[in-house]
Amino acid sequence: MPIEKVYTALNANKDFKFLKTLVYVCITGFFLLSALVIAAIFTLNKTVYVVDRGEMYTAQAHYNYELSALDVENFGITFHQYLLQFEARNYYQHLEIALQMIDDEFGLPIYKKFEEDQIYKFLLDNDARYSLTVDSIHVNMDIYPYECWMIATQQVEIKGKVNTQKHKAFFKISDRGMNRTRYNPRGLKIISYATFE
Repeated sequence: MPIEKVYTALNANKDFKFLKTLVYVCITGFFLLSALVIAAIFTLNKTVYVVDRGEMYTAQAHYNYELSALDVENFGITFHQYLLQFEARNYYQHLEIALQMIDDEFGLPIYKKFEEDQIYKFLLDNDARYSLTVDSIHVNMDIYPYECWMIATQQVEIKGKVNTQKHKAFFKISDRGMNRTRYNPRGLKIISYATFE
């Protein structure tokens, strides 16, 4: 066998081994890269956004989040601020937000009472403004649904004169079965509601 043929056969063998190694490296790299991409997809913190009436907020659940008395207290205050603090320009918006935070069994009678009392007409006719100051709120987290007692002072400003009235309420709050919204980020709901003198 001529020496050139032996040399060419040896080079072809080296080239084949190099190509074979290159293919193994490429395949291994492809599988490693695929595994990294798949791991990244499953470990990324995904955020889901909800668009509701032109507003956007995150709908991501807070796993292992322990609800505090402060969360429940803030929810109770926020509910009452939307329910009892308004003027003609935001009356229906505030009422709608408040009614989304309370069970229909208790929210519907509130809505009917407001309509019967013609509060919106009163606001328009008298250029009135309602505001609310929370005097005290107490939360019992040892009982579920959580129990809350609140005393607030509602101020009604009518043509420069201010009248005040006390608002006392006892209500129960659940943290189950309610969607999170911009106005209700913890997904709480009032499932029992009573006012008293």
